[in-house]
Amino acid sequence: MPKSDRAAISPRTAGLLLAVAFALIGAGVVLFMLVRGGVRIGGVSPAPSDIGVPIRRPETGKPGATGMQAAQQTRVQFADRRDPSRVASELEWEALEPLERGRSNVTEPRAWLYPKDGRIIYMKAAHGLVYMPEQGKEPESGSFAGGVVIKLFAPPAAGPDGQPGYIDPEADRPEVLFFSDTLKFDTALGSVTTSDAITVVTADAEFKAKGLRINFNQVRDRIELAETDGDNSLRYRIRNREAKPVSTPPPPPGSERGADRGRRGAGWSDPWRWCARGARGAAAGFLQGGAARRREGQDGPAAARIRQPGCVGAAR
Repeated sequence: MPKSDRAAISPRTAGLLLAVAFALIGAGVVLFMLVRGGVRIGGVSPAPSDIGVPIRRPETGKPGATGMQAAQQTRVQFADRRDPSRVASELEWEALEPLERGRSNVTEPRAWLYPKDGRIIYMKAAHGLVYMPEQGKEPESGSFAGGVVIKLFAPPAAGPDGQPGYIDPEADRPEVLFFSDTLKFDTALGSVTTSDAITVVTADAEFKAKGLRINFNQVRDRIELAETDGDNSLRYRIRNREAKPVSTPPPPPGSERGADRGRRGAGWSDPWRWCARGARGAAAGFLQGGAARRREGQDGPAAARIRQPGCVGAAR
């Protein structure tokens, strides 16, 4: 970042920026940990409709500006703690307004996170409220509202000149997309929560749930808990490599399964499988990429229902 840009940010404003960065980047780290923990990704995801928040790269702060003047439409960079020569993240916002008692409003915060594996994580929200009682230290808590979107992109291809490629977060399709209307964080507890509906989309799966609680262990660098409140659904694509069209005899009269096969064509198999589980089952099974351990009576009456052609019932 040019020297003039660094001088344009006052110590107080820099502290507020750190608070917003901790919140947005923390949410991105949680998503990255979930993906790294086992979610299998292939191709790109069909992103849902945008929330309508305008995204653009604003101008940097004017040289010599201080206080709130420097807090309007500014972009700052954060270096990797272990490798100061590497840019680890970037942060932009439309407006930053200090309030009383350590609280601050931020309008249209946007952040980029650059993991060492080359992927790019992009986050945005309509507005947020951050609580930081002591300037210069990480915030204790905060919330974002008006639509929180987190996108995980594959490493971009290098340009014709051999320089690192770039992504357009509004035009390029991500590997993983997370959306919720609100998102809260608490750094003391290491938690990210929301009581609203969430949607997580990949190329081969779509997970929806009501509410989300994630506890992250920063010391051990792992997720200790990931659960939802219920009303969950998991939709995933089955890639049938061995399915081939075959000739079959006419179905017996009145056969529902045979009639379905006749409408779809010989050898047809439903590429999508629907699964509805309880709070822990669906969240752990999808987010952590492994089969959820289901306990007797805890998954509710909809325990792992699967719908396929000719196969309706509870999964074992």
